[in-house]
Amino acid sequence: MRHTPIRFIAAGALVIGFLGGLVLPLPGRGNATTGDAITIYMQPPTLGWGSSPYLTCGRHSTCLPPYNTSSALDWDDNNTGYGNPVYYRSYNFTSNTGGIIQVARGLPLQIQTAQDGCAIMAVWVAEGTNGPLRAIPKYDHVNVYNAAAFPIWGRAYPQTQYTSRRVGSTVNDSALCSTTGSHVHEDYYSSSASYTQNTAYPTASGCHDNCGTRLNSNVNNYTRRFQWTEGY
Repeated sequence: MRHTPIRFIAAGALVIGFLGGLVLPLPGRGNATTGDAITIYMQPPTLGWGSSPYLTCGRHSTCLPPYNTSSALDWDDNNTGYGNPVYYRSYNFTSNTGGIIQVARGLPLQIQTAQDGCAIMAVWVAEGTNGPLRAIPKYDHVNVYNAAAFPIWGRAYPQTQYTSRRVGSTVNDSALCSTTGSHVHEDYYSSSASYTQNTAYPTASGCHDNCGTRLNSNVNNYTRRFQWTEGY
């Protein structure tokens, strides 16, 4: 659904304010100038693994003519009421060949509640266990479910290390937010990591091919890649 721009501007300003005073926990790996290349591939946040994430153009304003470039997608959760799980999901890689290591940590935060407009939560992804903030995935129409920090593990390609953590629950915020139905409006705030997104996300050429049920064998069509060099 189309969202009021002022709300997003306000939420963005709030995030910038948080960044200035953030001190993330957990001593240990991080901030070291190792030069390790870290890559995190974000995955769709709704429904259980083995199910079918559903992307519908009927809910997304950029999927209606005229087509506009956007980084956001609306993910259905089968509309079985509210309170449905929202996950942080990613595949994580490091150039370090020393086995499985903690490449980052996630910290779920409530940016705005339904009492103030759209319910917005974010997961701050920071380097290692005490390094700088690198990426901020954003989930609208969602309340934080578990605010505890969690480790994000990685390993050297071609080995795969996967992180799946329930971080939120869908919430009815339609009283002050232009939206309908239980779903997750998934996007990201800009950060210090290099960012790319798969071409399956809405583009100026249109996003009509994104409609319909997408099985897990197709979720790589909807990845967000965050990449940085550890310690730099």
